[in-house]
Amino acid sequence: MRISRAGFLMLPLLLAACSLPIKQTESTPSISTGQVAKETNNVPSVPTKATPTQQQVEAKVTTESQPSHKELIQEFDEARRIANQNIAELKTRSGDVPQKPSIMIADRYNRDALIAKTKEVVDYNTVLEKELDALNSRVEERRAHPNFGDIIQVYISDVLVDSSNQFKAQPLVGHWVRGESRIVRLNKNMLVENGISEPLRLTFTEGYQIVINGSLIGTFGPNKEKHEMSFSTPTSDLEGSIKGVLSTRVLD
Repeated sequence: MRISRAGFLMLPLLLAACSLPIKQTESTPSISTGQVAKETNNVPSVPTKATPTQQQVEAKVTTESQPSHKELIQEFDEARRIANQNIAELKTRSGDVPQKPSIMIADRYNRDALIAKTKEVVDYNTVLEKELDALNSRVEERRAHPNFGDIIQVYISDVLVDSSNQFKAQPLVGHWVRGESRIVRLNKNMLVENGISEPLRLTFTEGYQIVINGSLIGTFGPNKEKHEMSFSTPTSDLEGSIKGVLSTRVLD
């Protein structure tokens, strides 16, 4: 009975002891906001590179990709050279050339005008090339299904080439289709390996004309089966002459 009473007497003391605050053995130093700011300011800053804007990047790319004035001149001159070549071939073979724009430029130092004129000439070359493709198709159609007068036999004899290498050439014979133009070689003798020869471009136009190295030799219509005539024409380099006799015969 005494033990139980003693237990009841000790219980309030134990509860009181548990409720007392516990003293911290180690204290954590606190850092004030001012100290944090001060220490942050003491950290050395790393310089950063400015990032170029999209407009700056595009402007740089555009500037670097633009051709120089010299390159623009070269592009224009090349486009004009091709145009003149196409015009000459189309006019000789068919006698007809699409209406052409001016392929000259007044101010070769005006960049915008130079670019615009080059594009105009390039577009015109596209038209000319389509016309040449159509002409070549007509030639092949005549070759496969010829009408009377579409194919002739050409015979060139008594040929004298007067150039840096003057010589008498061997006779040449071949067939040409109306509208066809091709280059053959006049050889000094039957042995081609000797290297002495002269190129000759012969064209049988759609208008039944024979043109040699750009010179009109004559008109050979289908109403007459055979033709023969003497001719004289410049060499391909315009430094000499070629003379001979041209004979043609219409094939059935």
